[in-house]
Amino acid sequence: MKRGDEELLLRDLCARLPYGVKIEIDGYGTHILKGIDGDTISTDRGINYPLRLFKPYLRQMPDIQDPLLNEL
Repeated sequence: MKRGDEELLLRDLCARLPYGVKIEIDGYGTHILKGIDGDTISTDRGINYPLRLFKPYLRQMPDIQDPLLNEL
């Protein structure tokens, strides 16, 4: 991945932090992303992992939408 692409991905993930981004950590299972600091990420379990080990999960649009908006 190019440096510019990596920075774009990190900015996008930081904007999504309040929404509970699910990530897969190679060999460590599924976690919720809590923060990104330099070359490491922190998870809901309080453990820091290197950036190279994680992959964000993508969800379908109906799963992402706010349920309150669906009631309108």
